[in-house]
Amino acid sequence: MRSRLTLALAAYLAAVASSLPGPSLGAQEKVYEIAELQARLELLPSGAYRITEAITYDFQVGTFTFALRDIPLSNSDGVSAVTVRSADVAINDVQQGEEEDLWRVRWEFPPASGLVTFILEYDIFAALR
Repeated sequence: MRSRLTLALAAYLAAVASSLPGPSLGAQEKVYEIAELQARLELLPSGAYRITEAITYDFQVGTFTFALRDIPLSNSDGVSAVTVRSADVAINDVQQGEEEDLWRVRWEFPPASGLVTFILEYDIFAALR
C-alpha cells in the first residue's frame, strides 16, 4: 500500500508541475517564475486526499495582483474545501469553479513583487485508481 501511495504522490506531483503556469511575458512587461513548489498528500478517513501546496512565486518584473492554479480533474471525482493563504500578502478574494476538465482557483492580493509564497489546500476525491 505504501508503494502505491508513493506512486500516486509522484504521479500527482508530475500533474501539478505540468499544470502550473510557466514564466510570463506580456505587453505590460510582467515576468515571474515558480521558485519553489512543495506538496504534501494526506489520506483522509473518507478516502479523499488532502493536498497542501506551498507555491513560491518570484515576481521578477512588474507587480502582480492575482494568481491562478488549475487543478486537473481528469483522474479524480472532484475537488472541495479549497483555501488559499499567505504569510507574505493579504488574500483579498478567492474565486473558483470548474472549467472543462480543470478546477480553476484564482486569488487576488495587493500589488506584490519579489518572492511571495501561497499555501493552497484542497481535498480531491477518488484520485488513486
